[in-house]
Amino acid sequence: MADPAASAIALSLAMGAGAIAAKSVIGEAAKDAYRKVRDIISSRYSSVSIEKLEEAPSSQARLALVEEDLEITGAHKDPELARLAKELFQVIQSNENSVLIADLEKIEAANLILSDVVSTGGILAAKDAKFTGDILIQGARAGNPLASTDQKKT
Repeated sequence: MADPAASAIALSLAMGAGAIAAKSVIGEAAKDAYRKVRDIISSRYSSVSIEKLEEAPSSQARLALVEEDLEITGAHKDPELARLAKELFQVIQSNENSVLIADLEKIEAANLILSDVVSTGGILAAKDAKFTGDILIQGARAGNPLASTDQKKT
């Protein structure tokens, strides 16, 4: 299992890369915060596989690879990187466009499957929804991944 600090940094990177790749309407503050995290990793820890994560920010395998790289290089113990990753997460989370992955209202369906999703808010909200089959949510991460690292000393 990855170190919580490495997981938080990798998830912040994935969220930033995902927001940029999806051409979300994210503000300049979020883009700047992402660039700062990316730049510090590129300059200090060049063996961390950021490019692969940017190609597929929702990939759990690539997220795990970046987490591992952060641990191997010791980047997860860098206080400046941790601070910048936390700022990136907070900027993305405060963005007006940080919403649920699925917000369903008045829908009828047989099944619902959500897989390998990352959200700064929640994963699913359903109102007046009816499903006759299964609801499967797997590989989901939601909420503030940095909360647990605030209390952990590196």
